[in-house]
Amino acid sequence: MDKRGKYHWVHPENIEEALYELFLDDFFDKEKILPKDITEIIQIVDMDGAYIPKENIMLDIDINPNDSPYYKDQEISCKDVEKIQKRNEQKSENLNYLSSCSSIKVKQKSVPYSVYYFSCNLDHFLHRSANLDYRMKRNLADTFSRNYIGDVEGFVKIISDDPGAVKEKSYEESWEFIKQDTNSLQRHTNINLLLNKLLESAEN
Repeated sequence: MDKRGKYHWVHPENIEEALYELFLDDFFDKEKILPKDITEIIQIVDMDGAYIPKENIMLDIDINPNDSPYYKDQEISCKDVEKIQKRNEQKSENLNYLSSCSSIKVKQKSVPYSVYYFSCNLDHFLHRSANLDYRMKRNLADTFSRNYIGDVEGFVKIISDDPGAVKEKSYEESWEFIKQDTNSLQRHTNINLLLNKLLESAEN
């Protein structure tokens, strides 16, 4: 089994091409949209504890393989420490690159780009649990969608007012924050910065 993960071939030197190949190629081809038609490409990622120290990745030989990795506030428990260490190393290197980008190449054109995060993951922030199984993820996602569909103000408020939202920081500072210590395991997001930017753009 390859310990490097599904996208082990993606690294900073080819990540712009990988983003296009994995996520954008079909969209541009099917929708017949040109790079000049794009205002900005916005990517949202789960942090998954990518920046925690290696010593905070702990072996748990008794953990169910389906529950590995298991995310806690200060550590990751797992069946294969080396695999998670390699995953974190690759993910943090890629996010270092992406979080410093203000544009990426799309069909030889530069398109404005930004990336925002949920930590440890989306479920952790929205539902206060980082280790939900697939069925519970679906149920909670359906409930959340029903509660906030058509309620833009309510959605913005629940994200922006949450104590876990990174406040009073610039976009760059929010990334510096999440890379520190075990912050990428704890419950945080900078999506509020994106929502504020979108609201300001809509008002202008």
